[in-house]
Amino acid sequence: MTQIAFMAGYEDDNAYKHFSRIFKKVMGISPTQYRKLQVGAWSYKSFKSTS
Repeated sequence: MTQIAFMAGYEDDNAYKHFSRIFKKVMGISPTQYRKLQVGAWSYKSFKSTS
């Protein structure tokens, strides 16, 4: 996640925290939750029922 934050332009020591906060605000889910949805670890339906 730190690499992605750096590539997105967040270069300070708190890059991961800031990136995660902005990602969740925009996407509605955390980067970790998004990754699990993308790799099929969670189904969208099961995710929505646990939110």
